[in-house]
Amino acid sequence: MINLNFWLDMAIVVGIYGILVLGLNLHWGYTGLLNFGHVGFFMVGAYASALVTLAPQDASVEVLFALDQPIVLGMIASIVFAGVAGLLIALPAIRLGEIALALLTLAFASLIHSLITGEEWLAGGTYGLSNLQKPFGDLIGTSVVLPLPGGLPSVYVNLWSVVYLGVVLGLLLGTYVLIERLGSSPFGRVLKGIREDEEVVEIFGKRTSKFKIYSFVIGAGIAGLSGSLWAHYTGAITPNAFLPTVTFTAWVAMILGGSGNNRGVLIGAFVLFGSRTMTYFVPDIPGYPNLIPTLRLVIIGVILIALMQWKPEGLFSEQPPAHLE
Repeated sequence: MINLNFWLDMAIVVGIYGILVLGLNLHWGYTGLLNFGHVGFFMVGAYASALVTLAPQDASVEVLFALDQPIVLGMIASIVFAGVAGLLIALPAIRLGEIALALLTLAFASLIHSLITGEEWLAGGTYGLSNLQKPFGDLIGTSVVLPLPGGLPSVYVNLWSVVYLGVVLGLLLGTYVLIERLGSSPFGRVLKGIREDEEVVEIFGKRTSKFKIYSFVIGAGIAGLSGSLWAHYTGAITPNAFLPTVTFTAWVAMILGGSGNNRGVLIGAFVLFGSRTMTYFVPDIPGYPNLIPTLRLVIIGVILIALMQWKPEGLFSEQPPAHLE
């Protein structure tokens, strides 16, 4: 009998992070906006959705908000709150230049992490939030054995994982289509023009600051959605799940696949986050409990250095429009 549950869980994780990386690709790959605090929007989305859907009686510690609403409303809240956070950052930073935006996003991620960690009344502090709603909860713990034809071994799967994977892949596809449509629209062409030469775009009468703000808000909202999916997948979240390494890994995945190319970015996310997820099941070496986590980051760094040396445009560079080829 073949147990597919590990592969289902890995596909769910990769799909969630794929959405996160697509949001970052809209910022940098399309618009050239330096966002070094992408995990902050991921965190805002996760906690917003968790608090909107959490029942007061299920909270492990007393929190200010526990609204006990449906998960759909939680996902909408994650997009809205992360988008508003992106707007509040973009409004002052966009006009001050790339360095200001990079520093402000980095400070934002650190501020959100410190705020949630230090204020237990707001979102559970270091204890985090547990007992979060899971969609299709009636299927949790329900497993089936599927026979395969031709004398092949049967397959053992958890039905909830199958359904949730379908939800994640559906939202991943929707996000992909949205960004692809934006990229091929006049709006997307302006974003790419800003990335290449902002002064030229301004000469043609476009208010580039407005377009950059729109791009930043949309990308932040997408990151918030991925945070919501993560929260309802794990069923419990703590601040330690939202460290700067998440932003770092998302950047490497985007660069690996090829920034500006959504298909390449998704392949990069699949390769990087998939391989990283598999390393969590590598047993620790006796006497060296921190060796595997350290090697995980070292390998990511080596991949980034190798890319910058031999393939700076990524494995799948951005393709020009058909009429320009």
